[in-house]
Amino acid sequence: MPAIVLFVNCANAHEAHTIARKLVEERNAACCTIVGGVESYYIWEERVERGEEVMMMIKTTDERFADVERCIEELHSYDVPEIIALPVTRGSQRYLAWLEGTVSR
Repeated sequence: MPAIVLFVNCANAHEAHTIARKLVEERNAACCTIVGGVESYYIWEERVERGEEVMMMIKTTDERFADVERCIEELHSYDVPEIIALPVTRGSQRYLAWLEGTVSR
């Protein structure tokens, strides 16, 4: 199962913590890292917007992507939440084994 890292920006820390806890409790993610103090500039409804957000880095496997996406869509406050998955091309074999073992149970 190839490992992936998802980047998801949330409106606030409470939202990020709610999503992270559910993902880990349900073993759809091995780890969620929450980073506060993120600023984003983006186009929304034909205007340049700026927002303060909280970023999540979600570590999981490609096999779990659909379950992770469903959870985010269910709990996220944005109309179009950012859900971007990147493949892990290299990493500590011990960490990747732990990640896979955690989400495959």
